[in-house]
Amino acid sequence: MEGVRPAQIHGIPCVQTEVEQWEKGGLSRRTLFLRLTETHCFYVAEMAERNGCLYFGSFMDDEWLARYEVGENNSGRPVEQRAKGIITAEEGNRFTVAQEETADIFGRYRVTIGERCFDTVALAESENGIWIIQYLNREGRTVLFRRYNRDDWKQEQYGQPWSQKLPDSEIHIVNGQRYVHWYDCLPDTVL
Repeated sequence: MEGVRPAQIHGIPCVQTEVEQWEKGGLSRRTLFLRLTETHCFYVAEMAERNGCLYFGSFMDDEWLARYEVGENNSGRPVEQRAKGIITAEEGNRFTVAQEETADIFGRYRVTIGERCFDTVALAESENGIWIIQYLNREGRTVLFRRYNRDDWKQEQYGQPWSQKLPDSEIHIVNGQRYVHWYDCLPDTVL
């Protein structure tokens, strides 16, 4: 991700952010428009090419909100995160989440990537059948991002449960439901 320039969408000041990510079939590119305030960070709009056609969606579109809305009335994610006791890590990759669709810090971990070791806190987020754990350093920067899908997440699109699609992947049990590890992201700064 790279912040490119200031932008304004529907009268809301934001930052145009270019996103490149590797997906099945190669590199994909899209543009997100993000707003950072003193208290929150939230999505304002997205622009991407789909099947040769330029697509633009924003918080004014119901379909877009179904994919990107975070927080009440799309208020976004709080910038300052503190452990709230909503997510509890238990033995054997089991987690209890006391409140649906929330983010919480649940522990402190040492993350080793190559020869480098990082002191981090784990911030987990549960939303719409997706379980994400981000390991953040003292500066609040992501060291490691891990994505897990609930076993039945978008099964009609992907054709089978994730435990069958990725039988050797790590499993987390969240409130009794199986989540299967899909992918990790590492920022350039940790490589």
